[in-house]
Amino acid sequence: MGKKIFNGSILYFIGMTLVLIGFILPICGSGKFATNGFDCINFEKITPSGIGFILVFVGACYGICCSLFSKFSSKTSKLIALAITLAGGVIVTLVITGVITEGTVHKVFKNFIKKSWIKNVGLGFYVIIVGWTVAICGWVTEK
Repeated sequence: MGKKIFNGSILYFIGMTLVLIGFILPICGSGKFATNGFDCINFEKITPSGIGFILVFVGACYGICCSLFSKFSSKTSKLIALAITLAGGVIVTLVITGVITEGTVHKVFKNFIKKSWIKNVGLGFYVIIVGWTVAICGWVTEK
C-alpha cells in the first residue's frame, strides 16, 4: 500500500485551504476598491485589524501544515491552528463593528462600516466562513 498523503481529516485540510483562498480573494469592497487580506495589513503601523488578518493567515497556513506533515498532525495542533484563525476573525469583526477602535481605519473599512456590512462583503468573506465551518466539521469528526 502507498504512503498516506494526508495525516488526518481531509475535511480539515479542505476547510483550512478554503480559509487561505478566501484570504486571497476580495474580502470587502467592490470594483477598484476590492480588498483582500493582504491589503488590510499595514506593515508600517501595526493595528488591531492587521493583527487579526495576520492571525487568520498564519493560522490557516499552520492548519494546512498540520494536515500535510505527520510531525504536526495531532488533534491538539489542529485545534490550535483553528483557534488562531478564529481569534483573528473575532478581532477583525470587533474592529469592523467598532468595539475595538483604531487610530486610522482603512478607507474600505470606513465604507464597510457606514453602509450595511452584508452588502459590502466580497467572495473571500464567504469562502472564509465556509472554510471555518468545514474545518470545524473536519476536526470534530477526526478520529
